[in-house]
Amino acid sequence: MHVHKGQQISAESRLWVAVVVLAVALAQQTVAQTDERLWIAAKVNGQPVRLAFDTGSSHLLLFRKGASRLGLRVTNAPPDVKLNPGEVPMGRTEPCRLAIESDPEFSISFGVVDVPPVLDRVCDGLIGWGALSPGIIEINARAGVVSQLTNVPPEAADWLTLRIQTNSNTLRLEVPGPNPFLIAVDTGSPQGVQLSPARWREWRAGHPHQPATEHADFVPASGLVVGDEVWADEISVGPLTLTEVPLIEANKTDIGLGGADYQATLGLTAMKRVDIILDGKKGNAYLRPRKGPPLPYQHNRLGAVFTPVSLDGGDLLAHVAEGSPAEKAGVRNGDLLLKIDDTDVTRWHSDPSILPLSRFWERPAGTKLELTCRRGQNTVKFSVVLADILGPRPRD
Repeated sequence: MHVHKGQQISAESRLWVAVVVLAVALAQQTVAQTDERLWIAAKVNGQPVRLAFDTGSSHLLLFRKGASRLGLRVTNAPPDVKLNPGEVPMGRTEPCRLAIESDPEFSISFGVVDVPPVLDRVCDGLIGWGALSPGIIEINARAGVVSQLTNVPPEAADWLTLRIQTNSNTLRLEVPGPNPFLIAVDTGSPQGVQLSPARWREWRAGHPHQPATEHADFVPASGLVVGDEVWADEISVGPLTLTEVPLIEANKTDIGLGGADYQATLGLTAMKRVDIILDGKKGNAYLRPRKGPPLPYQHNRLGAVFTPVSLDGGDLLAHVAEGSPAEKAGVRNGDLLLKIDDTDVTRWHSDPSILPLSRFWERPAGTKLELTCRRGQNTVKFSVVLADILGPRPRD
């Protein structure tokens, strides 16, 4: 897969900032085992490196731990660097040699960004939209594959066609009309459809009895994001109609980057419900919604997450969805998690074997868990039965 060298970081006008919208699924404070990415095989100075293709990011980036593992010197961003909404400070590595898949090596200086140490085990870094935007690529999220094409297939002429916003360094699509708006496409997010606050409130008001679970993600420019996740049998974002996808409210990074015209983001789970071809040469995106049943959606069957007061350690604080198995069992917002069955989770930051907690919440429906929590000065225990909260409803 060819990386366009004209998009290298050394050519960027703002050398010390980066847009990073990689959503790291926390699984209540760490990366879930089911965390999905579009991986691109690469080597830096001959060493294998694990890079995710992230259309919500602007650069070729390494996380600091990845840069350290590769033995690269890093120059940090000046402390007074000015940041716009959605941006994070970015250091820069010394020049190194990068080989993407079977392409020849070339010289590059990576951007370097910081994420909490407990989260940077997902990957060494990112290949942002700018690196591949001048080409023609096909995203098959169901297969987890990004393919470079020579030409747009003739059949795509019958698909929905939207313009790619050319003045953006992340992937955003323009929806024309009397009230034009933007749809972001973010392969760095494992989520379904993320809606702007106004669209989210509108949808929830129109579906007041839709079951909800909880999600917890870390986005570098937004920090820790916790909120409800619900299922939509059908949702239309302008001319694009998707069926059987999960929904969440967009994080402040997506909102800040999109501005007043932003309406939604398509994450990887949503992209499994649509075929996508991106022609960066002509600035067109071709989309075709998929029919048929969705793939199984691995989700939080507890309906609660327990997030740390600080990502550097601390108590695990409960966030509980209304009507969820956790709430029905008696768990309340603000409870502090002590144990899951016989596992002492208070040592989560010092004992890597405790993580990820998602392995408990994503067990099959019908699984029983014993949760021990602290509420005020009291220790309380709850017996919870996991249930399928999100997914297609049975058909009559």
